[in-house]
Amino acid sequence: MRKLIIFGLFLIVLITPFFLDYNNLTKNEDIHGMIENLETKTPILLKKYNIPGASIALIENGELRWIGTFGYADVEEKIEIHKDTVFQVASISKSVTALGIMKLVEDDILNLDDPIEKYITRWQIPESKYNKNGVTIRRLLSHTAGLSRGGGYPGYEPVNELPSLEQSLSGIGGGSQPVELIDEPGTKYFYSGGGYNLLQLLIEEVTGKEFATYMDEAVLTPLGMEDSSFKWIEKLHHRTAKAYNTNLELLPNYLFIEKAAAGLYTTIEDLSKFVITEIDNYEDDYFLRQETIREMYSLY
Repeated sequence: MRKLIIFGLFLIVLITPFFLDYNNLTKNEDIHGMIENLETKTPILLKKYNIPGASIALIENGELRWIGTFGYADVEEKIEIHKDTVFQVASISKSVTALGIMKLVEDDILNLDDPIEKYITRWQIPESKYNKNGVTIRRLLSHTAGLSRGGGYPGYEPVNELPSLEQSLSGIGGGSQPVELIDEPGTKYFYSGGGYNLLQLLIEEVTGKEFATYMDEAVLTPLGMEDSSFKWIEKLHHRTAKAYNTNLELLPNYLFIEKAAAGLYTTIEDLSKFVITEIDNYEDDYFLRQETIREMYSLY
């Protein structure tokens, strides 16, 4: 059976893709028909919803078959989006972070079912009526640890000084809310960017490295994601798509201390490498052991 995956990178500040009428996209299992459909319909949808541009990748059987680029990375200068255009991909960052955590599990540095406070010293979960020992690494990864949302992590304007990671976890600095234990761990799903903020702290404490450095060494470089980083490094600056609001008004390039939850910069080609890795790894030992990647896709 053929496996077909399609995904897109949109200018991240825009939320309008969530309102697209996907019924206007013709269902078609033929890859050539699907490409034709995307090439025809995507510009129409972008114009309809006032989206400056998009990159779309089509993956079949673990192979990158097609990349389509549409619209502008810079509306004012009429700079078109290309395959190497860099996007700040917001919460897609969490999926890549999870791979970094599982690498530490395979290296016997972490145990998925240990309480996170076994490993961290720089910040502690505030006391509540619930047992903090239930806040395990597994539950943090699957948003079932009982933690609060921690804020949407919209980022910080470049002119502002970034708070420390500990300040962000405590809700100090203007871009976050306190991370608190608000439910019994393991009893319900509740999406928590704060949980991934805590996983960022975990990585830094057990590796002794800055989060972005560890992720580059352990995940991005081994996967060949050469145009990706959890820091807005200089080589990415001139290729980064500018951000706009729904009125196509220019926004700053927001920066993030909450890198694990929201701070990844990447391209459509690099993100395709990540997706293909997970597809291949699900079928056989690859970047991780097969049983590890399958555990990541198990329901909790």
